[in-house]
Amino acid sequence: MRFNSSHAKQYLAAAIVASLLQGVVIAAPVFAETVSTSKTTAAQESRQRKAAASTDSTVAQPETAEQNAIDHSAEFKPVRNVFLREGEYRPGSAIPYNGNVKLTKEEMAEEKVLLKDIKKLQEQRESFLKNCAKEKNKKDEAFANAFKNRQEYSIDFDPDDYTKKTMNANGETVSFRAYENLVYVKKPYDPESQMLSVYIPEPYFNGGTVNGFTAETAPIFMPNGVGGYMPGQIVEPKEDSRHGGANAVLYALSNGYVVVSPAIRGRSLKHKNGYETGKAPALIVDYKAAVRFVRYNRKAGRIPAGDTEKIISSGTSAGGALSALLGATGNAKDYDSYLKELGAAHERDDIFASMAYCP
Repeated sequence: MRFNSSHAKQYLAAAIVASLLQGVVIAAPVFAETVSTSKTTAAQESRQRKAAASTDSTVAQPETAEQNAIDHSAEFKPVRNVFLREGEYRPGSAIPYNGNVKLTKEEMAEEKVLLKDIKKLQEQRESFLKNCAKEKNKKDEAFANAFKNRQEYSIDFDPDDYTKKTMNANGETVSFRAYENLVYVKKPYDPESQMLSVYIPEPYFNGGTVNGFTAETAPIFMPNGVGGYMPGQIVEPKEDSRHGGANAVLYALSNGYVVVSPAIRGRSLKHKNGYETGKAPALIVDYKAAVRFVRYNRKAGRIPAGDTEKIISSGTSAGGALSALLGATGNAKDYDSYLKELGAAHERDDIFASMAYCP
């Protein structure tokens, strides 16, 4: 068959027109290698031009709301760890418990040994606790016997046993009566560490007032001298404190307060018989006993001044912690047995306010 060049040109023109109109290339019959190559080249060029035109039109078109929308569907799909075995990703409540696990003979033997060991440990623990309880009872008995015959004291306040004093508080003359070194429990373990002193402004004995207070309305200031949980001594009024000027007790008196200052046992206190008498909860028990002493004697009219509904404690460092504890544990039953053992007055031990410096 002879090659007809005019026919080839017609086929090539038709292919180009078809590709432009329909976007696809229609291959013309191949009559010769030269014509086939020409058609293929023309078709590729046509596709490239079409793709470029399509890209330009896409860029030029404005984006719609649907195109801008973010697909959040994946956020609501449960996350599953493909590395876990089936059922492991479920919560424990959703996995049925299989209680019928069969143990091998070796595992059953090991289980018996473990159960025996557990039983032995439980028996040892019970024996240890019983021995501890026996040891504690022996110590408590020995302690009680050592102090069985300790001296008893009266806790009735004597309003006639006082000393008149006058001091200078920052340029102001302060006159008051001092009732000193009064044991505040009937059966103290260490009388010198379980005493208190009461200081009352002199004007209250003549119907006078101080700073607007009367004998009936004067607040009661109860500082403690405890530091480091060591024994605290009675804080006495002083004209020259280490900070300069009158100390807190004298300053309180100058402002019309009644002051009750107790000595309190501390952790280093040891009786001459060798027993330690200041271990916890001795400090807070003594502080409470002092409060009860004040209420007991003020209610009976023996302490001549002070409002027992306005008792204010104060302390610094460990004494501050003790002051806070006194304020927080008013009338707590936890301390009743200790207070009864000391022979404290049967009264309330709650207070109006607590000042706690550097507790």
